Amino acid sequence: MPNRWAVASGNWSNTATWNSGATLGLPTASDDVYANRFNIILDQDISVNVLAARDLAGTASHGGTFITSGSRTIETFGSGTYGGFWVQVGSLSPITSSCALVVTGSDTVNIKAVRIASAPNAGGALPTSSIAIKSSGITNISASNSIQGITGPAISISSGSAGVSGGTCNIQTPVILGDTFGGGGAQRMAIVMGAINGYTINITGSVQDGSNFQGNGILNGSAGTTNLVINISGSIISDSNVNPILLSAGSTTVNVTGSVATTGSSTAAAISVTSGIFANININGNVISGVASAVISVLPGTSSISGSIYASPFSPGVQFTSATHLLNASGPFYNSGGRNAVYAPIFQLISGSTPTWTFDTETYAEQRTLYTQNYPGNFPSASNVRQGIVFGDTNQFTGTVAIPPTGSVLKGVPVDNTTGSASFDVQSVWNIDTNNLTTTGSLGVRLKNVATVATDGAAIASKGNL
Repeated sequence: MPNRWAVASGNWSNTATWNSGATLGLPTASDDVYANRFNIILDQDISVNVLAARDLAGTASHGGTFITSGSRTIETFGSGTYGGFWVQVGSLSPITSSCALVVTGSDTVNIKAVRIASAPNAGGALPTSSIAIKSSGITNISASNSIQGITGPAISISSGSAGVSGGTCNIQTPVILGDTFGGGGAQRMAIVMGAINGYTINITGSVQDGSNFQGNGILNGSAGTTNLVINISGSIISDSNVNPILLSAGSTTVNVTGSVATTGSSTAAAISVTSGIFANININGNVISGVASAVISVLPGTSSISGSIYASPFSPGVQFTSATHLLNASGPFYNSGGRNAVYAPIFQLISGSTPTWTFDTETYAEQRTLYTQNYPGNFPSASNVRQGIVFGDTNQFTGTVAIPPTGSVLKGVPVDNTTGSASFDVQSVWNIDTNNLTTTGSLGVRLKNVATVATDGAAIASKGNL
C-alpha cells in the first residue's frame, strides 16, 4: 500500500498537512496514513486503508493522532492482524502512547472497518487503545470481521479522567474478544470503559474472552462509572481463564439477548461482577455453566433470567452472593452433580412461567423433576378423559367425555375398552311396550287408530249393521 504521513498538525483537508501534498493531494482509500507525532483534525469524511499512530521506519515517528470534528464517517479497509487502526507501545525512545483515532464532541460519528484491533507489540509502555471515544454524541462502529484486543484495548470509551456524560455507542461485529496472541502482561481487552455517566453501549455480535492476561471482551473498572447500560444481542462465551465481561466498579445494567455460557474447562465466568455499587443482569436466553458459573455477581441489584439455567458438577449456573440481590427467573432449572442451578439469597419465579426443576437423588443413580402447580405437563385434554374423572398432578382437571354403558350400545360395536352388548331384532320390536309409545306420530299412537277384524266386528255387533 502507498504510505502518506503528516508533516504538520492541521486539518485533513489541507494539502499542506501532508507529505508531497502539493503534488499527491490528500490521502486516498489505498493509503496507509501516519500521524507522525502530529494531531490531525478530521474536518471531512475519509476513506483510507489504515490510520496509524505508529512509526514507519525512516519516514514517520510513532505518536500523534487523528481527531474527529463534527459529524463524520471514517472508513478503513485494513484486514490484517492489526486491522485498520494502528497504534504502538513499546520501548522506543521516547515512549509514547497515542490512539490512532479520537472521537470527540457531541456529534454522530460513523466508523466502518473490516477489523479493529490494538497495538502490535508490547515493551513496557502503558497500553493504549486504537480508538478512543470521548464523546457525548452517537458513535456507530461497524467491523465486518472482529474487534479484538491484542496488547492494548481495541476501543476505549472515555478512558480520560474527565469522563463522558451521556452518549451512545452502537457496535456491530460478528465477535468481540480479548487477546489470543500472547505476550507481556499488558491489558488486552477488546473494549475498556473509563468514567462514564449515563452512557449506553448497544452491541450486535457475540462477546468472548481471550486466552491471555486481562484478555476480556469488555472491561469496566472505573470507579467514576454511573448508570452504564450495556445491551448485547448475541452470545457471551467463556472458554479460558478470562472473563468475556468483567465489571469491577460503578453501577451497571447488562441486558443480553442470547445464551451465556462457560464451555469446556473454562475457569472464568462469562459475566463477572467483582466490585462496585450495584449491577443488574438481565438475560433472555439459556445460561450454562462449565467449570465456572456462567454468571457471578457480588453486588446488590435486581436481575432477570428468562431461559433454562444449567449447573455443572463444578458450579451453579448463576451465583448472586449479595444478601440484597433479587433474581427473578423463569426456568426450567437443571441441577448437576449435586450443584444447584441457582445460588441466590432472594429468588422468585417470573409470573406466568411454568418452570420445572431437576434434582439429583442422593445416589446419583437417577434424577427427579419438580413441577409447579400451573405446569401444563403432558396431560390429555379434559375432552379426552371420561366424564367425572379428576386428573393432573394437583387434580386440577376433570374429564368431560360421556361414555355410554355397554348395554346401550349395539352388540359388537366398540365402546370404551370393550364392545356393546345390546341386541335388536324383529322380536325386540314386538316386545316393545306400546303403552309407552305415546309421542305424537309414534307407532303406538298410530296403531290406536288402525282398524282390525276384531274392532270392525265389534262395531257391526253394536250397531246391527254398518
